[in-house]
Amino acid sequence: MKKVILLGMIVLCSMSIVKAQQITVGGGLAFGTDIEKAGITINGQYFFTEKFAAAPSFIFYFPEKNKFTSPGYSYEAKSSVWEFNADVNYYFYGNDIVKFFGEGGLNITTAKVKVKSTGSGISSQSNSDSEVGINLGVGADFKVAEKILPFVSMKYTVSDFDQLVIRGGVRFLLN
Repeated sequence: MKKVILLGMIVLCSMSIVKAQQITVGGGLAFGTDIEKAGITINGQYFFTEKFAAAPSFIFYFPEKNKFTSPGYSYEAKSSVWEFNADVNYYFYGNDIVKFFGEGGLNITTAKVKVKSTGSGISSQSNSDSEVGINLGVGADFKVAEKILPFVSMKYTVSDFDQLVIRGGVRFLLN
């Protein structure tokens, strides 16, 4: 996980080294249909041209905690899921108010489960799995003020963690 966060920070920082036409950063909410969880997203865009933008994003889905008990035995399960996306957005139609884009790129999703049980002693087990996949989706940016851009997007990730992700939030224009 540390390597993915470091990679994301390097990508975001390197975007500011080169003089860009446009840079946006923001955040919002996301929902993964397969895992049936909501989460928070942090994302940015670096426009190479007026129509093409590199669009890295990170989504952390809200963790889940379940506790089960029976006479003489209990266990607690905690699970968490996060994903890093390295997408490219292509803006194919737009006007002064709304701009529509298609997006595609790479996805890394990690799921982690930790189970702690009690009964004939306390034991703990954890497992995690990471998968690489491909994203394909569509979205729209809405210009409500000079530097404020609400957005919505819907993308499908093809991997061992297949799912549709719906996102919405606000990006801020930095330059």
